[in-house]
Amino acid sequence: MKTGEWIKAGRTRIGYSRERLAEALDCSVRAIKDWEADEREPSARFMLSLASLFGMPSDLEYKRVIADVRVIPETDNVLVFMEFDNSESLRGAEA
Repeated sequence: MKTGEWIKAGRTRIGYSRERLAEALDCSVRAIKDWEADEREPSARFMLSLASLFGMPSDLEYKRVIADVRVIPETDNVLVFMEFDNSESLRGAEA
């Protein structure tokens, strides 16, 4: 799955229009269209926001914070890097 496919699938799964997603992320509708068409890649900040909106894990009980999100090219996987409050890292939580 390409980044754009992941964004479009996540957006439609949560019932957001491009306009609503742009408003939630404080970006332009043009940016959403470009991301979904794989014409541009979202910055790390936007990837983190997208992961949060799409319901990626961030288990507050353990004070985990999503540190980075990467779409693995040509697969259906998203790689999420998490940091813990004690500076340990968990790599490879896939969705």
